Amino acid sequence: MAALCHDIGHLPFSHTAEDLLPDGWDHEHLTLEIIRSDELESIWKEIKIQSDDVAKLAVGPKKYRDSSFNDWEAILSEIIVGDAFGVDRMDYLIRDSHHVGVAYGKFDHYRLIDTMRILSKEEDGSAEPALGIEEGGLHSAEALVLARYFMYTQLYYHHVRRIYDIHLKDFLKKWFPSGYLPIDIEGHLGMTDNEISVELFKAARDEKHPGA
Repeated sequence: MAALCHDIGHLPFSHTAEDLLPDGWDHEHLTLEIIRSDELESIWKEIKIQSDDVAKLAVGPKKYRDSSFNDWEAILSEIIVGDAFGVDRMDYLIRDSHHVGVAYGKFDHYRLIDTMRILSKEEDGSAEPALGIEEGGLHSAEALVLARYFMYTQLYYHHVRRIYDIHLKDFLKKWFPSGYLPIDIEGHLGMTDNEISVELFKAARDEKHPGA
């Protein structure tokens, strides 16, 4: 459930609009609010799990801002949001490369997952357990690092894609009366790529549109 809910707080057009949230807010903060909401509470009760357990694993220690992660919680959250081998990173690289039509983000994720292991604490207890890989998965791990590097340099930081981000943010600032995207749950969940695409189309045809 934590993996399914990990990106539930993402804004329309993903990270592009995140600069238009009020100070102190980001998509992880919205994720926590949605997981803890009354709307999902009935689901957690039905499957007999606690919303805070889902929230901790979904966003990890950095965004949960709580040091009370036990060893298993730390490992499980790392599987989802880890900087090195988190499935969130594997997913967006492969998915984005597929939909854009480039090969930069592809790597042997099956081999990487097959060779992944939990590294135990050091004997003196000074280190937390962490995800690691067997020697046979080294090339897959290197391919993941290279895939991320190439996707950022060739796609995510491409000058045309970045200027589209700037234009989109300029539009959203004018369209929303406050200049910020909604942070209440109902407003957030009701605002998708579709609604903004419709308003962009209207603005392109009507000079009096707020975002024109």
